[in-house]
Amino acid sequence: DRVLVNRLSYRLHDPRRGDVVVLKRFDGNATERDLIKRVIGLPGEEITSPEGEVLVDGEPIDESYLPPGTRTDMAEPIDVPEGRVLMLGDNRGASKDGRCFGPITEDAIVGRATTRVWPPGRIGGL
Repeated sequence: DRVLVNRLSYRLHDPRRGDVVVLKRFDGNATERDLIKRVIGLPGEEITSPEGEVLVDGEPIDESYLPPGTRTDMAEPIDVPEGRVLMLGDNRGASKDGRCFGPITEDAIVGRATTRVWPPGRIGGL
C-alpha cells in the first residue's frame, strides 16, 4: 500500500492511541522502507495482553479496526516510559512491532498516516 503522511501533526499535538503512524527504521535494514504501525501505549502506561486482549493499565481498549477474533500475544507487560510510545502492527500474528523492539522515542515518528492512495481498489482513510 501507499499512504499519505501528515508530517506536521505531531508538531501540533502528541501521538494519540489508535493513530496510524510512519516511523523511521532503526534496525539497520537499509533495503526496507519506513515502518507503519498503530499507536497503542502512551507515556506512563502499562500494556498487557492476558488471554490475547490488549489492556492499558488493566483496562481493555477498543480495537474495532482489527478483524474479530484477532489475538495479541505478549510474553510480558510493557511499561511505556516518558517520551516514548508503544506501537503494534494491525497484522498482530506476523507483525514485528513494539513487542519485539519495545517503546520508541516520539522523535522516531515521521508523521501520521491519513489516507491510503494505492492500490486504487483500496483508496480511503486509515
